[in-house]
Amino acid sequence: MDQLREMELNDEGDYASASNDNMVENAIGSQQMHELEEIEAALYKIKIKQYGICEMCEDDIGFQRLKVKPHAKYCIVCRPIVEKNKHH
Repeated sequence: MDQLREMELNDEGDYASASNDNMVENAIGSQQMHELEEIEAALYKIKIKQYGICEMCEDDIGFQRLKVKPHAKYCIVCRPIVEKNKHH
């Protein structure tokens, strides 16, 4: 908000644009922080020799899934179940 006050905003359109840019930057930053936390958790799992094991069913997470998302917590079967429960 302090940054918005310091900017030269000549009209409501300028304010709306600056506000929107700020929200986008915050959303990206938040997403990056979440992903960093997931990566750090994966590195810890490597350290304790638990990497590549699904947190839900405890089966191995497939190599191709880990190749696409090295910090995956769930196997391809459990992932949709977890995501469905997050939205409810």
